[in-house]
Amino acid sequence: MGPPGVVGNWPYQRFVRCMGTLNDILEGYDNQAATASTFKDLTEVVPDPDLPYSEASSILSTLSGRTSSKLERVSGRLSTARSPGKVLEHYVQDTILPQDRAMFPKQLAPSFVVLEKFMGGLKGHQVHTIVSLLSAYESTEKLFGGNIEARVLSLREQNKDGLDKVEACTVDIGLYQIKRSSCLCCGELAPQGSQ
Repeated sequence: MGPPGVVGNWPYQRFVRCMGTLNDILEGYDNQAATASTFKDLTEVVPDPDLPYSEASSILSTLSGRTSSKLERVSGRLSTARSPGKVLEHYVQDTILPQDRAMFPKQLAPSFVVLEKFMGGLKGHQVHTIVSLLSAYESTEKLFGGNIEARVLSLREQNKDGLDKVEACTVDIGLYQIKRSSCLCCGELAPQGSQ
């Protein structure tokens, strides 16, 4: 069986799907069968040079109703510009009133997030992806160093109102083999040589 909905084939859509699946696995949802194929797909999509452009295009298309026509023309140049940050900077300087400049980044926050994510190029994004996966692994695993029973009792005390979190974390520790193998696969994402 496939996914319950239609999944797009743009690099950004594939990236989001892979990261969602891997984060679910790292949060303790048992899906060992999907781990290898998901990592394989992720290792293909992360170095794809179209990834930043498909993400930017996706975000700009959602913002198109909230932006001016001038900015939409500028957004067409963003995908081909060597430094899209400078294109946006010039747009702000040339067209946004000084009193409105503080609000402008908030309106286009998702666009600036994309620019920051890919500031170091594709290699920088690969490293960021690895770090995010490893920190997701670490955030749960740090709870279970030492005596597991003592940690579970401590979690129960800390989360009296949310025992679902305690249950999820406790089930999660039983799946450490799957999660550990997922983290070892992160090495395959590491940038190789120069691209």
